[in-house]
Amino acid sequence: SLLPVLLSQAELCLADGRLREAHQRAIDVRPQAETRLDSAERSRLASTLWSLQGQAALRMGEFTSSQDAWTRALNEAKAMGDPVALARARGGVGLVLAARGEEQAALQRLGRALETLPAGDPMWAPVGHALARCCLSVGQVDTATQTWRRVLEVAEATGSERTAARAQAGLVLCAMATASPEAAMASLARVASRLRVLEEGPSLLPVLLSQAELCLADGRLREAHQRAIESDRVAQVSDHLLARIRSLGLAASALLALADVAEARQIANEAADLAHSRASGTPPALLLAVLPVARALLALNCDDMARSILPPLPGEDVLTGAPQRPSSPDRNGAHTRLLAVWALALAHQAPDKSATLAWAALDTTLSTPPHVAARVSLDAVSALSITNDPGLALAIERAHALVPRTGTRLLELECARLTARGGAPDSVGPAKQRASALAALLDHELGAQGRFARRWSV
Repeated sequence: SLLPVLLSQAELCLADGRLREAHQRAIDVRPQAETRLDSAERSRLASTLWSLQGQAALRMGEFTSSQDAWTRALNEAKAMGDPVALARARGGVGLVLAARGEEQAALQRLGRALETLPAGDPMWAPVGHALARCCLSVGQVDTATQTWRRVLEVAEATGSERTAARAQAGLVLCAMATASPEAAMASLARVASRLRVLEEGPSLLPVLLSQAELCLADGRLREAHQRAIESDRVAQVSDHLLARIRSLGLAASALLALADVAEARQIANEAADLAHSRASGTPPALLLAVLPVARALLALNCDDMARSILPPLPGEDVLTGAPQRPSSPDRNGAHTRLLAVWALALAHQAPDKSATLAWAALDTTLSTPPHVAARVSLDAVSALSITNDPGLALAIERAHALVPRTGTRLLELECARLTARGGAPDSVGPAKQRASALAALLDHELGAQGRFARRWSV
């Protein structure tokens, strides 16, 4: 029979990255597999072929087709009672859900698959990476760290350089939860260099985005713009819509801080168009993608457009309802970040509602990287400044306590400007001096010839 040869050819196509050909060969082979008289053998071949289709479709970004194929593989694996085939198919469904940003739905499937699959199985490392990424996305940093350490140990034992590099990148992202901004930036730069050499685009994406975010917080705006644009290029190749949205939002934010308003507007509009094309739902990855875009649009006075791309707050009418606490712990701060940006988005249209959202964000303690907690507090305080909230001075004190003393100079400048305009009387003078000094320092570093300093003058 030619069946084993045809099956091997389909697997080789998949391994070589000829995804469309692999997908089609799996379809072409199926009629022969279905003629097998032995039901167990027929189920085994069918599960293998559906798995091939699922892998090829997933890597092509065809999530619906991939999930359908993996679900069929799962049914065939159940029929023959093969625990390893069952784990592969369950892991495949989890991979699709993770790629769609449905982290919570993916976690259980990926976890069960990783526990059953042997470490040498081709699906083991992809499932391990996806499980760790999902854990990190929902704030389960310790579990993500443990998972990537397991993957790294296996990769080093088997000599898989690519898998090891992906795991090390994941561990750096986990360490950001507690590392100082400067230490995080140094670690990110090291793993980014290695991933570029290995052309590991999907693993490079979150590293570049984190670099852009940290550079932006520190006022290293040209570098922030470069990393964001590089991230957008990688995301285009990987067909990763949410990463593209977030990349462009960060690029627009860097240009705005540099006072390059025209180009910032063009990029922010492009990002908004992409955000409008996204699927519905509010997984953490979606929130993190659109928030930089919304923030840039608000700075450009495009309030209506900013509100149109923001996901609604769960379980309420954003204009009238009371802010709801997340149903599960807001470990990665996604819900609280959304509260703070909605507060900004409503500051002119609905000041009372805006103030309620801002205080709800400020009252939440976040277990996030330091620059993230500072960004949330400054968004909330900016909203309270616009609404002339009577508690503004107290809110500024809270924000000031959250801004790291090193590695976040632009956030510090933003906080100083807010203090100079609405802080306690004895803090206004020193804040003005600090804001002027930081603006002059960053203007000099950026070679902005006074343009940056004028943009950020008190």
